[in-house]
Amino acid sequence: VENISASYVPALASELDARVKSFLERRIDRPMKFIYIDATYFKIREDGRYGNKALYVCIGIDSEGRREILSAHLYDSETEVGWESFFDDLKERGLNGVELVISDGHRGIQESGARSFLSAAWQ
Repeated sequence: VENISASYVPALASELDARVKSFLERRIDRPMKFIYIDATYFKIREDGRYGNKALYVCIGIDSEGRREILSAHLYDSETEVGWESFFDDLKERGLNGVELVISDGHRGIQESGARSFLSAAWQ
């Protein structure tokens, strides 16, 4: 890549950070009948060292079948406390109407999810 000033990359990164922050903090303005939740691990460089971090992801499907990425956050690992924090954030942003939660068998997801989505079925 040629002709990129030294100040362009930090400015672009700052703009992207602001857009991602806005996306992750937006209101969830319609009920989601189904949510898919999962975590996957990525090798992340942080403070000059590499380590694995868990990326928690939630995808919602509304009553018309429209899919939407509702949230994605990095955590140190996949834990019940982490999932509870993730679900609390979704609910505070307006997630409601969940009838079915779809996930793997991770115990932390299931236990914190059962407390967070009391009337939802689990698959």
